[in-house]
Amino acid sequence: MRLSWTTPNRRAAKTAFLVALIGLALGSFGLMYVRNNLLTNVLGFARHEAEEAAIIASRYSSVGDLRANAREFDFIFPEPGVVALQVWTPGRELAFEVRDPQLTPPVWRAGLESALRGELPTEQIEISGRRVARSALRVRERDHPLWVVVSVVDCEDAYSTFSFCVYVFLLILSATTLIVWLGSWVLLRIAARPLQHLVSEAQALVALGTHGPLTLPPRTSEMFELVVLFNRLSEDAASAIDRLKRFTSNVGHELRTPLTRMRGEAELALDRHDPAEMQGALESVLEEVSSLRSVVDALLELAREEASSPRDSNPISLTDVLSEIVEIADPLLQEKAMSIDVDMTDLSPIQGNRELISRALWNVLENAIKYSPPESTITVTGSQASSEAIISIRDEGPGVGADELEAVFEPFFRSADVARFHREGWGLGLPLARSIAGRHGGDLRIDSTGSTGTTFVFRFPSGDH
Repeated sequence: MRLSWTTPNRRAAKTAFLVALIGLALGSFGLMYVRNNLLTNVLGFARHEAEEAAIIASRYSSVGDLRANAREFDFIFPEPGVVALQVWTPGRELAFEVRDPQLTPPVWRAGLESALRGELPTEQIEISGRRVARSALRVRERDHPLWVVVSVVDCEDAYSTFSFCVYVFLLILSATTLIVWLGSWVLLRIAARPLQHLVSEAQALVALGTHGPLTLPPRTSEMFELVVLFNRLSEDAASAIDRLKRFTSNVGHELRTPLTRMRGEAELALDRHDPAEMQGALESVLEEVSSLRSVVDALLELAREEASSPRDSNPISLTDVLSEIVEIADPLLQEKAMSIDVDMTDLSPIQGNRELISRALWNVLENAIKYSPPESTITVTGSQASSEAIISIRDEGPGVGADELEAVFEPFFRSADVARFHREGWGLGLPLARSIAGRHGGDLRIDSTGSTGTTFVFRFPSGDH
């Protein structure tokens, strides 16, 4: 699958959309604040004009005097932003009015009633498609209402300012969103270039059917650790595939021979009429079936141990376990006139399953007896390191070549020298022993010169390690 350049496009668009969304939210709150502030200022301006008109009206107590001195209102009207000034009597009669000829304010009965009660009403209305604000104020003389002054001011300038703010905000938001999108697209495209190169190289390897490593980028590259990890995983996968191929080949090779013998014995039994000969052939088939059953059981046990942790973990004395398996091996040693030299120091107990540990040690010891020549000596030594118990088992057999040291731990693998010595076996004992050691947090290694003698070394974590 090719890494498309639309990926940076999508990611840049998402980033720009997120920035635009955040900017829109913040800008909306800001514009709401500006709008409310402008409206408050406009209403405050209307109240201020009403207060100035009330100061003039308070000088006169009659409608005639008020109208005769109307020129005093020239100081506050006409004034930029002021649409009309009205002076009303407590009886709700219009005593005086100056206004914009193009605008006729309606009678504000609710405002008059509210002002006569001593309140300071203000509101915003629309007159002939024009937005205005008005305020009413009561004028008193010796605790008696004298006049009610109403001022009407224009709101269009305030709303024009607000509209301009909205326009500027949208322009800035659009420019910011575009810049963020372009910047994100460029940065993401630059960042994706090494990944695109790796994808192309990996596709080429897949097309060739190889599992070769990817070319390492410079250490300063963000892709360096990713490529190192990918190469390591690729090597592990290739190694696992190779082991699986060898395992399949070995299984087929090892099972073909007994199956062929079983078929031959069965065909002979069918051709024979002597009951004794037929019984002998069937007994031979039964032996082969039992042998194959043991192989299947060993494979199941190996798979089970590789997929699980140690069961019934308890403190185990390796000295006691070794003493037991050496005693069990005594008949095999006497049969070949062999001897065993055991040199054990005080080993710390390990945690694990005693039966499994005994099985692992026995598999290695039995393997040493099987491939050692008669009258030879097997050496078993145990030593204690700071945090691990070490057990080595050395034989005097033909040894293992350097190219086969790790292969001996693969199921069904058998050294080329096995055929020369005609040793029986399925090649499952050592893989099972290493698997058991690994399940206990330890390991099993082999050391051989390739000519004479092979040493297997167990390492188990001791104590609580």
